[in-house]
Amino acid sequence: MTTKTQSATADREISITRILNAPKELVFEAWTDPKHIPQWWGPNGFTTTIHEMDLRVGGKWRHTMHGPDGKDYPNEATFTEIVKPDLIKFTHALPKFDVTVTFEAVGNKTRLTMTNVFETAEIRNIIAKEYGAVEGQVQTINRFEEFLTKMSARKELTITRTFNAPRELVWEAWTNEKHIEQWWVPMLFTIKNALRILIKCFHAAR
Repeated sequence: MTTKTQSATADREISITRILNAPKELVFEAWTDPKHIPQWWGPNGFTTTIHEMDLRVGGKWRHTMHGPDGKDYPNEATFTEIVKPDLIKFTHALPKFDVTVTFEAVGNKTRLTMTNVFETAEIRNIIAKEYGAVEGQVQTINRFEEFLTKMSARKELTITRTFNAPRELVWEAWTNEKHIEQWWVPMLFTIKNALRILIKCFHAAR
């Protein structure tokens, strides 16, 4: 059934698939959070202003894309299906076309597929030729991939150290609250101050 559907709309589609080096939940967040979208949405040289993004079925997504030549491109869409963190569907108002974005886990990576289906093949070809929609979609996903790399770097902090102690002793020192008080904070800090700092860092990272 899926094959028949794809075959029936192939001449009306603009589609792209990319394997992204980030977990599905993070990719979905970067795609749906209005704080993140202006950092990557649109082809090279474009910026985006989000006016409204009501991420629910029937909710509106209104935004303006600002071209490098100074021209503004208002956009409005309506969300038609949302399955977090697997699927987003919305219908763009003018020109009218349906967009499906899927997020599929591939180990610790994500296969993202974005498909735009236009009402006719003629409209699809006009959009592709006059607005460079195919290359524009590629550039947008390139920018999205670059943003994900930066976003992942901000969210991860890994430290590796080899200790001159058996594993059982290291585990006890890490899990016994009587021991944790002796080492879990930088010098001159109290547990209370350390918690305050951790809370501030947590809110700043969101």
